Order: sequence, then C-alpha cells, then structure tokens
Amino acid sequence: MGAIRTGPRATNVYFICSFAAIGGGLFGFDISSMSGVLGTMAYKQYFGYPVSYRQGAITASMPAGSLVGSLFSSFLADRYSRKVALQISCVLWILGSILMTAAQNIPMLCIGRVICGLCVGIASSVVPIYQSEIAPKEIRGRVVSLQQWAITWGILIQFFIQFGAAQVGGGPDDPNQPTSAFRIPWGVQMVPAFILLVGLFFFPYSPRWLASKDRWDEALHVLADLHGKGDCNHPKVLAQYQEIEQALRVESEQTTTSWGALVGPRMLKRVALGMSIQMWSQLCGMNIMMYYIVYIMATAKIASPLATASIQYVINVVMTLPAIIFLDKWGRRYSLILGSFGMMTWLFIS
Repeated sequence: MGAIRTGPRATNVYFICSFAAIGGGLFGFDISSMSGVLGTMAYKQYFGYPVSYRQGAITASMPAGSLVGSLFSSFLADRYSRKVALQISCVLWILGSILMTAAQNIPMLCIGRVICGLCVGIASSVVPIYQSEIAPKEIRGRVVSLQQWAITWGILIQFFIQFGAAQVGGGPDDPNQPTSAFRIPWGVQMVPAFILLVGLFFFPYSPRWLASKDRWDEALHVLADLHGKGDCNHPKVLAQYQEIEQALRVESEQTTTSWGALVGPRMLKRVALGMSIQMWSQLCGMNIMMYYIVYIMATAKIASPLATASIQYVINVVMTLPAIIFLDKWGRRYSLILGSFGMMTWLFIS
C-alpha cells in the first residue's frame, strides 16, 4: 500500500508535538496575564485600584472559565477531533484577548478573561491527548512533558512582555502612565493563538481519533507518515495500527460508558490518584505565587518588584527540563514520587 497525500502536512513527531505545545503556552500566558500589570499605575488607576475581593475576582475569572472549558473538552475532542478542538480553543483565546485589550471596565475585563479561560480549559486538556496519540510510546512521556515546559515558557514570555510594556510613559510608578502599559501585553498574547490556529491546518488528525470514527484508511496513512516515512507496511506502522485496533476493540466491549464508570471498583483508585496529582499541584500555592509575586516582592522591598519577580519564572522554566530529559528513563511513578517528595520538603522548609 502507498501513502495517500492530501496536501502539505507535517510528519515529524517532535515538531508536531512541540508545535501543539503552543496550546500549553497559552495556559502559561493565562497564569502570568495579570502579574506584570498589577504593579503599574496605568492598571491601578484605570480600574479603580482593585484590591482584595475585587482583584481576586478579576484574577479568578480566568480559572473559572478554565473549569467550564475543561468539562467541555472531552466532548469537543471526541466529536470534532483533537485538532479541531484546539482550533476552537484558539478562536476563544483570540476573542477573549480582544475583549481584554479593549476593556473599558472591570466587568468587560472579566468577561474577556472568562472566554480566555474557556480556551485554557480546552487546550490544557486536549494538547496532551493529541501529543500522546501522535507520538510512539517510546518517547510519549518526553513529548507530553513539552506541554509543561511550554506552560513555563508562556509564563516567562508574557511576564517579560508585561515588564517591557510597563516602562511606557514614565514607567510603572508614573501617575500619568498611558493604558498601553496593560493593553499591549493583552493584545500581544493573541499572536501565539493565531499561529497555532493557522498551523494546525497543516497538521494531521490523531490516528486514534480517525480510527474511532471508522476512518481506518486515513488512520493508517497518518501512521505511515509519522512512523514509516510513508510506508504503510512498515513494521512500526503496523504495530501502532494493531495497538489502536486492540484498544478500540476493548473499549467497544465495555458495557459501561457513563460517568458512573469512573467510581467503579477498578477505576476509583486511578481516578483519585489522577485528581490528587492535579489538585495538589495547585493547592501547593504555586499559582498564587505566579499571580501575585509582584505584591510579595513589593512587600519584601528587594530592588524593583517587577524585575525581582522574574527570577521565579526563570527558575520555573529551568527546573522543568529534568522531566523532559529523564521522564522516559526514570518512569512515571518514580518521577512522581521524587517530585512529591521535593514539593513536601520545600513546603516544610518555607
């Protein structure tokens, strides 16, 4: 059998998974979308010096949207494909960013952040699925960890964009600072979403999703492009094809397909473990530090709050590298134990 070509399409697994990780970068842009502007007079004066509950509501509006987006992500990914779900998330991000950039008051800002949050909820759920279904199992852990690295880069890049924009006018302490100090970074954050939206048109559908829709010929040719240089009879391609076939057969034989299956005797521990990992990675307080590090540095009075706050974001990027390099060598379980022990130790010390 020969490969069917339907137009220009990316075939390098590392490139596809790295490019898809831009969706993770949007999550990072979300996390630091407020931190850099909090210390500018332009933001404080324009929105009436929001503090306490008001600033908390502004910040929390995006995670609130993420919660809703994550609930809809599986429906979109299963019905319209992983690729289209990501493109929908990009459109939502661009729309939300436009509203944030043009915000005239706090309600308009919150609505824009909620819409951006919908994107984050979808993208952060779908990107790892797409990556894992594109990559062979030998490198799956490595390429999926690119999602987390992209998140840390998104945090860092957005913060430095905000840091640069904060210097407009007379700087962040200028009482007459123009609103471009916060509108520029909120407008620039549309760029990666636009790049991802357009680029995905040249990327393949997930072979597993194609197979689940009984588009087996297309699934085979995508596998051939990804793992066999276009040869549908390549042993690696056939092995991947059989793996998908077997997995879908097992799923079709399952009698329970409702949400109740998640609390069944065989699944409850797995669900609890997965939820605990995600839950404690948030409850450790890391994202609070990401959002409000400028406040903390201002209280500490160590040089410029905006400049010193960047140290945390740089450390975040660097310390994600071990997971990318060693995850497939160490294994998931050992890596989780090591990471949990390290988190426990540093939280105890602090």
